[in-house]
Amino acid sequence: MLGPSSLPSLDPSGSQIDELSDGVKLNGGIIIDDVHSIRVLDPQVTRTSEQLRSECSAYVEKIQKFDSMVSQHLEVISRLASEVNKYKISTIGCQNQLESISKQRETQRLQLQALILEKSMELERLKVQNLSLQKTESEQQDIVNEILAHK
Repeated sequence: MLGPSSLPSLDPSGSQIDELSDGVKLNGGIIIDDVHSIRVLDPQVTRTSEQLRSECSAYVEKIQKFDSMVSQHLEVISRLASEVNKYKISTIGCQNQLESISKQRETQRLQLQALILEKSMELERLKVQNLSLQKTESEQQDIVNEILAHK
């Protein structure tokens, strides 16, 4: 095998041969690199392409990680939203129960007030009846006393 240093400075057709740091460039763009492989692209272009490919791969990996993180965050947010909705519904149920209990107590209070009023009226009626009966008893006692006094 011929290395870049063993090649003549002219190729068989008489064309100029350029020596590169990475190999020898023949006329027509063909390159023999330092490991004696024939290349069509300039080694610098190949290195740049490989570097770009590597950077693109790293970028794709970062995007995939980012996508994964976003997916995880969305799952967490979705679970939290579900829990919040559950607590929200539970809270609304509790509020409705409290309102119901409050209305029941108000109804019960009004019923008790009506019962108290009814009993107060009955008490007044019974007091009047008692006074009337006491008056009648007193009158009857007076009549009995008069009858006994005349005998």
